[in-house]
Amino acid sequence: MCSRKAKETTMYYEVTNRSNTFTTTDAITSFLDEEVAKLAPIVDDYPDDLLLRVIVEDGGNSNVLEVQLRLSLPGHMVVSHEQGNDFRKVFDQALRELRRQVLDQKRSQRDQQRQRG
Repeated sequence: MCSRKAKETTMYYEVTNRSNTFTTTDAITSFLDEEVAKLAPIVDDYPDDLLLRVIVEDGGNSNVLEVQLRLSLPGHMVVSHEQGNDFRKVFDQALRELRRQVLDQKRSQRDQQRQRG
């Protein structure tokens, strides 16, 4: 397991590698730094020190990876997962889904606040 702080953010990520075929290299770590930093502006109005959990597992087939992303927001856990052969593509798809869910959650919270007054 590896925990890192994304560049220029107060958001952290942690990689748990449960795969027999995937290796976390310096290039992958650099890729994750950049991608997680892109998510930070979306969650900047949440408390500091959010932790994104990145879980990599072998999928059903020998060459398939499953990437699961878990982000705990105040009062809500956001989870996305994708499968595929290319880690970067799979991670990017999972991150897009996570981003969509976070934006939906923020929209829902704003709507609830407006209804309250």
